[in-house]
Order: sequence, then C-alpha cells, then structure tokens
Amino acid sequence: MEEVIQNNKRFKHETSEMRKGTGVGALLGNIRGAGKPRIIQEEGCEVMVISDDSNPDTTNNTASNMTSHTANHNGSIAAVLSPESLAKFGVVAEIHTLQNGTSALQTKEFVVDKMDIHNPSERTLKRIDKEQCNSVSRSVCEEIVISDATEKDDSREPIEDQDETPVLPPKYKFANPLMALNYMAEFKTLHDNFTKGCKWSPDGSCLLVTANDSKIRLFNLPTPVVHGQFQCESWFAEEAEKYTKPAVIVREKEIVYDYCWYPLMRSDLPSSCCFATTCKDHPIHLWDAWDGSLICSYNPYNHLDEMVAAYSVEFNVDGSRLVTGFNKCLRAFYTQRPGRVFDQIEAKNQPGIISCMSFNPQLPSVFAAGSYLGSIGLYNLERNNLFCRMEGNIGGVTQVKFSSCGTKLFSGSRKNNEILCWDIRNPGKLLCGYGREVSTSQRIYFDLEQHYSRFLVSGDTRGCVLHWDLEDDQEADASVTKEPTSIFTAHKDCTNGVSIHPYCPLLATSSGQRHFPEPVPECDLDSCSESEEPEVLFTRSRVLPENTVKLWWLGES
Repeated sequence: MEEVIQNNKRFKHETSEMRKGTGVGALLGNIRGAGKPRIIQEEGCEVMVISDDSNPDTTNNTASNMTSHTANHNGSIAAVLSPESLAKFGVVAEIHTLQNGTSALQTKEFVVDKMDIHNPSERTLKRIDKEQCNSVSRSVCEEIVISDATEKDDSREPIEDQDETPVLPPKYKFANPLMALNYMAEFKTLHDNFTKGCKWSPDGSCLLVTANDSKIRLFNLPTPVVHGQFQCESWFAEEAEKYTKPAVIVREKEIVYDYCWYPLMRSDLPSSCCFATTCKDHPIHLWDAWDGSLICSYNPYNHLDEMVAAYSVEFNVDGSRLVTGFNKCLRAFYTQRPGRVFDQIEAKNQPGIISCMSFNPQLPSVFAAGSYLGSIGLYNLERNNLFCRMEGNIGGVTQVKFSSCGTKLFSGSRKNNEILCWDIRNPGKLLCGYGREVSTSQRIYFDLEQHYSRFLVSGDTRGCVLHWDLEDDQEADASVTKEPTSIFTAHKDCTNGVSIHPYCPLLATSSGQRHFPEPVPECDLDSCSESEEPEVLFTRSRVLPENTVKLWWLGES
C-alpha cells in the first residue's frame, strides 16, 4: 500500500512538471488543474484519472503494474491502463461522452475510417515499461501517438513496419454532386437566423457553423456519409434525421465576428479539440469542442486600458500563437498563456479594420491580413512588423488564403465579382481573377483544396457553388477574369460558406443572408380607396430565405 501511495505522489509531481510545456495540451492542464486521483471501474478496467475529486481515500485501489498511458475524453490527463484493458477503456471513455443524442463514439469510429481513406502511416501506441518511465520524461510516458503530423522525438525507438505509401488525393466530381445531408431544421428556430459560414475541423471529424443567433454549432460527420451509405432510399426517410442535431452548441453573448479551429486538432487527442471565437464587446474565447465549455479567455486592452473586441482571429501554423485583428493594429497572444499579455503589431501603414488573416504554410512566420479599406498587408510574426502592402481590391477584403505551395495568395472582397490571385514571389503582382457574383457586403467564403490546391471553390449571392480547376492555369494574365470550370445550384438563397473536407470527397455549404422587407407594389396601393389607408407598406412575400447547411458528396456515386 505504501508503495502504491508513493507511486501516486511521484506521478502527480511528474504530471505537474509535464504541464510546464507549451501548446494547448499544457494550457488545458493548467486551466483544469490536477486535483486528487480517483478510481473509475468499468467492466473490470481500473483507470486512474486526474480530476477535481478531493477524496484522498480513493487511491487505495490503484494497481501498481499498470504501464500504458492515455488521455480521457474530457481532456484531463489519464494514466496507467493495463495493456489488456487499454482497448476496452477506449470504448468506455468515448461512450461516456454523449452529445445531444450523438455519441462521440461515432467520432472515434470516423478517426479509424479516416486512416483508411487518407492512408497515412499507421498510428502506433507505444507501450513503455516502468523502468523506462523512470528515466524518460513523463511527456513521453503519456499517450505516444506516432503519425506524420506529430513531431519526431529522437529518444523514442523507431517504429517498424510502417506503411510509407504516398497518399493519393481523392477524386472530385463537381458536375453532378449528391446531397448527403441537410441541417435545415436546426436553423428554423428564429426569423433571419442565417448562417455565417462553415469550417471543417483539421482532422475532418466535425463541422463548425456560426449563425446570426450568436450560437456556434458543431456537427459530427456521420459514418454512413463517409462510407457512401446515404444513397439508399431509407436514408432521407429514416436515418438522416438522427444525424442532423448538433453535437455541441456554444452560446456567445453577442454577434460572432470570426472563429477558427486550433490547427493541430485531432479527435483522438481530446486536449487539442478546441476553437477560438471573437464577438462584439467581449474578449477572445477558447472553447472545448468536446463539451462546449469555456477553456480560457484572451483579453485585449488598448492604450487607455479599455477592453476592446477583436474583429478577426487566426492561429499560426503550429498553434502556439493566436493573432487577432483590430483597427490599425494586430495583437498576438501566446496560446498557452491566456489573459492580457500580448505582443502588439502596429498596422498604421495599413489603415482600416483588420478583417481576416491567413498564414503561409511554407513560411510559418509570414501571414497576410486583409483590411475593410481594401488593402492586404504581409506581416512577419517574429519581428512583429508590416513589410509589404498590396492594393487592388475594390471593396473591403473579407477573406485571404494562401495556396498550399505558399507562392499564391487568394483574396475576396465586398461587392466585388472577382477573387484575386496574387503572386507572393513578386509582391504586388496580380496573376488573374476568378469571376463570381457578390452583390452585398456579406462575407462570401471560398476554399482551396488543402493538400495540393488543385482547385478553387466559392459560393455566391445567387446560391450557386463555383469550381475552378487550378491545374489548367498555365498563363497568368491580370486582365483576364476566368470563368468557372463547373457550377451547380446548392441553395435557393445566398451560398455564404463553402468548406472542402480535408480527406474525403465531401463539400459543406451554408446559406442565408439578411433580408429586408420590400415596398408594396403601386398597383396594390392604387386598389385601395382614397378614404382607406393601406394596411402594410412593406412586404416579405417575394423573399424566399433558406438558412441551412448541406453536405455534398463529390466522389464516385
């Protein structure tokens, strides 16, 4: 018994040392705290987790021969499972997380399916015995997942029999897409509850959607959609309805300005499942994507020591910094250090509100920032300075995005019927434009294929989805506006958001816009007698709003 208590004390001490690292994993550990260990028994599985339970008597059932380490579903650090019960605990922990009728087990299943689709190197859980745990850092003793996305540790032994087959990108067919799912029922609660874009998570397991009701909804990707099982008759009649409810709903106090995913988010690593939002008159919030709880806040203050709201947010490539946009300045926070500590980047040479940002995937310290006054600035995050400004957008810039090679920058703006393509190798040079219809000041999103940037997809105010094949762009001519390669009608209202799935041939689209009542036609007013006054002067009879989110299958039917 004394040996077990000593092991628990040593584990608690080493766990606190492990939390001194950087990144969101360390941040979640610092925010949620350690507390006292307690025992959870599920079907013969003994699991020691770090929680807020203050009962010290629960430490007497801990087995001393447990050697494997993993993380539980709510992000706190779980420890020491027996190798035989490791797989069983993985299922039990996921079943505990029920999200409005949709269990997180579906997300876990999708992670396995995604590995088969994307065909990466097989993730291997490396078991370390007790002697190695005493000599190696506890961060290595935590769940070690070897993948192409994780950093290499020289102290770890090489993993044998890994599949080094190159990843083949999926084939997309935009000619005749199939609608796999429609989330219309979720957005019928309020009048003018139009959506404001949608974004797939970096691992593709869930979809994040914002709406005019100041709510951020997270939808899990159904496993039948991944396997193409939605093409049967019973799908829309019976099965599709149970997947249309959001797994998590986050309620902000005011209108949401911008939001973004943590770039290293993975569903099999719950401590990385989070996203940032900014809204009117409030600080930047970091939310847990598993249960919708608030993790921490980043408080920007101006020179008068007044809290000001950010208009845009964006993580850098490795997720260690959170850059926020304001009027004539930017503020960069350290992700693992919430509060009011930040680095200010002056943007006096780029006037206007910084409305959007995008980091260069090949130059991690370089990012582009768009302004509502129509300019685009290139910044260096290491030096905190502006080194280039590009002019040429007609309206206020609403989105900027780098290509995967980092040599091209795409930008879209308000009331501008073009997506402009800039040459970053020769800053200020415009390569070409891509035509789309944007007749309002609403943010209309576009998206690029994540891995190879083979094509460009955008919505427009007519409700269409436009697709351009970028592999055919051989000659650059700034005076030429290229027409879409293919086009299809996705919604009856404005298509304001598009997002390409990172691994599957799926496209998510969102629709809706603010509709204003129109004056009653003169013929109706003339029908009233002179003594009678018309009952209504404005009408919405000709307005056909459609506020919804749809999933489109672009693969083989």
